[in-house]
Amino acid sequence: MSANDKTNVAIRRNSVLRPVLMVLAVFAVSLLTVGVLSFSGVEIPYFSAAFDNLAALYASGNNVNDAGSGGGSNNNGGGSSSGGGNSGGGSSSSSGNSGGGSSSSGGGSGGSNSNTPAGWTGGTPSELMGSGGAWDGVEIRLTALSLSYDVSEETEFCLYGKYLAECSRDSFYLLDKDRTDVFHKYVDFTKPMLYKRGDYLLVCDLGGRSAFVLKGAKLVWEDNFTSSIVNASINKNGYIAVVLEAEGYRNSVKILAPMGKAMFDWVVADDYVISSEVAPSGKELVINRLKTSGVSVYSGLEFLDTNPEPFMMIESGEDEVFLGVRYLDNNMIAIVSENVFHLYSEQGELLIQEKFDSIMAMCEFPRGKVSIAVRQNNRALVMEFDAGAPKGRVLYIADRPVINLSADNEYLFVNLGHEVTVIKENGDIALSLTLDSEALYGGASEKFGILAVTKKSADIYPFE
Repeated sequence: MSANDKTNVAIRRNSVLRPVLMVLAVFAVSLLTVGVLSFSGVEIPYFSAAFDNLAALYASGNNVNDAGSGGGSNNNGGGSSSGGGNSGGGSSSSSGNSGGGSSSSGGGSGGSNSNTPAGWTGGTPSELMGSGGAWDGVEIRLTALSLSYDVSEETEFCLYGKYLAECSRDSFYLLDKDRTDVFHKYVDFTKPMLYKRGDYLLVCDLGGRSAFVLKGAKLVWEDNFTSSIVNASINKNGYIAVVLEAEGYRNSVKILAPMGKAMFDWVVADDYVISSEVAPSGKELVINRLKTSGVSVYSGLEFLDTNPEPFMMIESGEDEVFLGVRYLDNNMIAIVSENVFHLYSEQGELLIQEKFDSIMAMCEFPRGKVSIAVRQNNRALVMEFDAGAPKGRVLYIADRPVINLSADNEYLFVNLGHEVTVIKENGDIALSLTLDSEALYGGASEKFGILAVTKKSADIYPFE
């Protein structure tokens, strides 16, 4: 899926996650006590990619994958996939190209042309059923534009402002509403990830070494790292955190300024790093570490300033794992585990803590607030939390489990599989759409439309 807004966090069910974490704990303890077993350290961050963006989402995000948020193929837990990368490159001519810049690793060009990827067709009419707002009581049929894709290519999609981003193992495209290719780049990826935040789109290769960043349709930064990417994120002001494999250590975290200038590296020797994110202020960052004690697994959030010096640690309860961690636009920190939501102030004060039967997804919506999808008393709810209110408010009640969430500045996209619902910033329902095929993830943008990604195609539905 794509991240992440693959700003999106999607969470796997307890029956899947707990046995995996227990196995990981055994491996970690074996490494410390016996020292003879090898463990790649890649799989845990892959969970993070699914959870954080989503992709995110895919952006989201899944993480996604803070499933955040961002777009992405619902990192198989919901959310945006925060991956995508650029081991290709080459140079693009500066005249007439919106890509611009040069790549240090050969093969690919940015720029604007009239070509569009193969696969765009007129879709089958699908029924758009009103559910509140201006659509109440209205039944409308819309024709979707459909972009077919090959699942084996690990293709990720996300809505990015007025564009649709598509990244496969060998190419990246940015398309406008007329399906014109406004920027493209040839890549050589293992597992693409897309992570959007604000005006920026981070594209990287999970398990590979390449990454690049767009602002609008312009390439602003790209790099090839010396070790494999485990996870990555970008904040609304363009600060980048990349979790890397590190020889002789568990992981390292590389922090880069908005134009890609390296700020510092932070090496982690004892714990596995799930994800990392820079605060909107650019003055601090959080590292989500998976810690072990005996056969117990728990989380530790390490906060650092840019000197870099650690200044705060937030730890979970025993056998509680923080699956999604997100800095909000107001610098507050939202955290979800399998069934507990936490909201902390920038200074580390716990503002809200609420427990549910299970939590399925999280994203920032509207700005400075948090929307989460939960199951409580056999009901599926989408709830909004605000630091100024002691309790969350219910935005939406669903008749089936929520698969994932994705957020744009104006809309919250609620994916129920064969039905998607779009919620406005004021909490009103903009529309509900019934789909012929089950959606893995998607998004909504007034500038582009509604995106629903299935196992075979990415379908676009207009708002009108």
